[in-house]
Amino acid sequence: MPTPPRRFWQIHLSTAIVMMFVAAAMLYLNAVPHQVLIPNVRCHTRDNTISDDSAFYVLHWGWPIQTGNRVQAPQHMRGLDRDVYLDIGDGRDDRLILSPASLVIEQNEPQKCIPNALIAFLIVIAVAIPFEYLQRRRA
Repeated sequence: MPTPPRRFWQIHLSTAIVMMFVAAAMLYLNAVPHQVLIPNVRCHTRDNTISDDSAFYVLHWGWPIQTGNRVQAPQHMRGLDRDVYLDIGDGRDDRLILSPASLVIEQNEPQKCIPNALIAFLIVIAVAIPFEYLQRRRA
């Protein structure tokens, strides 16, 4: 008696385990912040330069599209009584501003999470298809 054909959505346990590990890696890349040190940032107020060699730590969230970041001011800049402008030095004209009330600048863009979720889903499927193909070929 011939074996009945498999259902289309049925996958092997080994493929499911591989998919689980790939999904965990995608969650890790999107949820855990990645710390980047930006050395030699030119910082100035409206009237004078405070320091030419301040180092800032930037925490980034999201992969492959960045969904948020946090910039922390160095210790010697905390407690100033005026706004501080930062020239990031990446060629663009945007500047981050540290106000006296904020020690940390946070920028979050949750709408960029949807493309990250779609990309993660496509990567999981792209890994699962060859694994399932190899398993079905062996059986």
